[in-house]
Amino acid sequence: MTSSRQEFTPGYPVDIRRPERVQRLQRSYFGDFEFMAGRVVARLTGDRVVLQDDGSERAMPDVRIERADGRSGYLEVWTDTDEASAAMQAELYERGRGVPLIWAAPSLRRVWSVTVSGATDFRRLERDLPSVLLAMEDAGETDETVRVVVEQASRQVPYMGELLRLGVVHVSSRPPRVDEAGMIRIHPDGITGPGELSWEPVLRWVGEILASPRLDGHRRKLAAQQSDERHLFLGVTVSSPGAVYFALIDHPGVPSVAPTLPDGITHLWIMEWRGERCLIWFPDRGWQDASRHWATA
Repeated sequence: MTSSRQEFTPGYPVDIRRPERVQRLQRSYFGDFEFMAGRVVARLTGDRVVLQDDGSERAMPDVRIERADGRSGYLEVWTDTDEASAAMQAELYERGRGVPLIWAAPSLRRVWSVTVSGATDFRRLERDLPSVLLAMEDAGETDETVRVVVEQASRQVPYMGELLRLGVVHVSSRPPRVDEAGMIRIHPDGITGPGELSWEPVLRWVGEILASPRLDGHRRKLAAQQSDERHLFLGVTVSSPGAVYFALIDHPGVPSVAPTLPDGITHLWIMEWRGERCLIWFPDRGWQDASRHWATA
């Protein structure tokens, strides 16, 4: 194994991964989330955190946490990634550097929210969508409730067929506020959620994910370590259920109920993929918002 005794800056991970692994992760839809996780762990714990999976050993955990008292913990990183949703997210960021992607539409009199599928042709959407929405405004088809396009197209509701052919999944609109003009706000499919924020779907999703075959390899690697601490770091993305994504981003508190952890996992981290918010659950600390408990800068 490559030595981890490199210079250590508190709050930053020591990275001994092979360059080709780093480059592969950096080219992925969500970038080097492994490094982001290591940075968060280093900031929260203040300990030496080593990104250690250099490919020299089979079943090597992604991260080693070296405590000041000589103990070690291990951590596996996993992101909830669906290929189509991830591709759409990357497309929106490339075009507008954010979600929602906002198109100014001075010909429109309303603010439209449009959810699009992963198969959407953006050049065609940009060319044809404003005229369809303008026709809907002129016809009074401006219901502020969210319309499921495929269902309404099947009932031959006006303009829904045109939206469906453009790759639109959901559509709604509202009057502009005082400081707004007509615009179109584009969201990727899969990033909608309920109006009321709740931790219940988050805890349910965590239990399902931790027991899922998708995490078999991560659980095995952690269970094989002779350590008192075996951490799992979950990345929540636009592939995740909307109720989970929005609760993590917008809920002002933290859960009050402990997660159901399978054997072999002792600590849990849940972070939105851009790092906007990270929650932790430790046996001795319960649930906490990581941003309120940094040990280092």
